[in-house]
Amino acid sequence: MRIRLLAALILVAAPVAAQQTVARPAGWRLRYDRPGAADTAMKVAAMGTGWHVTTSSRGSGIAWRAEQTTRGDFRVVLETSLAPSTGNHLEGYGLFLGGGDLDSANQNYLYFLIRKDGQFLIKHRAGAETHNILAWTSSPAIIKQEGSASADNTLAVEASADS
Repeated sequence: MRIRLLAALILVAAPVAAQQTVARPAGWRLRYDRPGAADTAMKVAAMGTGWHVTTSSRGSGIAWRAEQTTRGDFRVVLETSLAPSTGNHLEGYGLFLGGGDLDSANQNYLYFLIRKDGQFLIKHRAGAETHNILAWTSSPAIIKQEGSASADNTLAVEASADS
């Protein structure tokens, strides 16, 4: 299974989902990490065969479409292109899976993020708490975003009955 979606954009827990008032493509839902984030803090728009996601400094969170689910063995792929940005912010971006209760204080999911300095993170969120599975770690497989160049990376997660 090949899915193109934005999945997660970094962490600071919020027990209540922000009210959704901004127009976005049909079926997309957002949940912000920070309490009180304006619903305009993250924008999702169709772009070519994928999605263009723009965030502000308070726009970290997750975006999903409820119909993009699967069970059993699967492979999820996210093709990313990180545009050049000003500043040295090391915001993570990537995908999440195993989501449950995403609209409640009992949210639960696993996430896999990369950032422009070539590091990645695997973490679990349960309610307002997060737990490192693998802390930020450098990887030569991640293309770094430097200067005025964009960084194109592909993230994939494969799951089967025994792994």
